[in-house]
Amino acid sequence: MIKPYKLGQIILSTLIMISLGWGTGGSFAFAQTAEICKARYSYHWFPAHHLAVYSEKFAQLCKAETKGRLEVTTFPSGQLYSLRESIGAVSQANVDLAGVVALVLASVAPEFGVDTMMMLFQDYDQQRKVWMTEPGKAIMSKIEGKLGIKILCRIPNGPACLFTSGKKVQKLDDFKGLKSRFVSASERPFLDALGANTLSVTTEQLYTGLQSGQINSLFTVPTGIKAYSLWDFTKFATLPYLCFPDSFIVANAKWWNGLPQDIRDTVMKGVVPKVEKESLDYVMDDAKTVLDEFVKQKGGAISTLSDSDIKALKEICGTKVWPPLATKYDPTFWDAVAKQQGIGK
Repeated sequence: MIKPYKLGQIILSTLIMISLGWGTGGSFAFAQTAEICKARYSYHWFPAHHLAVYSEKFAQLCKAETKGRLEVTTFPSGQLYSLRESIGAVSQANVDLAGVVALVLASVAPEFGVDTMMMLFQDYDQQRKVWMTEPGKAIMSKIEGKLGIKILCRIPNGPACLFTSGKKVQKLDDFKGLKSRFVSASERPFLDALGANTLSVTTEQLYTGLQSGQINSLFTVPTGIKAYSLWDFTKFATLPYLCFPDSFIVANAKWWNGLPQDIRDTVMKGVVPKVEKESLDYVMDDAKTVLDEFVKQKGGAISTLSDSDIKALKEICGTKVWPPLATKYDPTFWDAVAKQQGIGK
């Protein structure tokens, strides 16, 4: 028979051992004491949009890869903040994470508009390599410090081409007279040079803008015409793809820096590479799939500019479009772009 005082000692020793995780590899104690970090993630994309799909993938992987220690709650479709409000919201810590398109960052750092420069890049690989140069890294670091954010992950909008509702564009002269929506600084001089009229229309206003005839054309990614039902009105598409824009998953810097280091490492090494690779692999195939659906299901038609028109278009960009935009960039950044793409400064 165990005496009461010895039984008490045994119980006390056992409790101490359990609390320290002895005999369990520390896993019991870890499960009891590990902090669960939570984040609110706001983005404006509708659920059918691939950027919404990969935003959800990011949130799911954060929980899975950290074994439940980072829980990300998503707020899609602009429930909390619109496209243009998102960067202010995450900068001011109204949310912890936000989906931000590059053109919004371009309102603070014009260099982020480089990915929407028409005819400048041939694919995503070229566009993203610019940001791996020392001037590119410096621009990235500068905007992070200025806005109090951390850029975590790139997710591609998709390759952009022209869609029109009432006029098939098969040659450069067909651009004349279009009522085209522009959203980035690089689109306006491009359209002006081709004789099109430009109007500023938000993403939320696109459907009604096309429906009412306020606009009859826009540059967008194929996924966009499906996700936002714009193919109810757009009847024609014109190739080639003219730019390769990106979006970003951005964190509030204070919130990010307050996370345990191992969680940050897991996100950057275990989550971000998977999301970036899978989204980029997907987006080009998806663009082709949507264009096929556009033709077969919606009765759309696709035209491709001739080689001579493409050459002429590049010359127009090189003389009338890129130079005035580049004057707003840090000279060392544009030098890096020009060197990489083999163009005059």
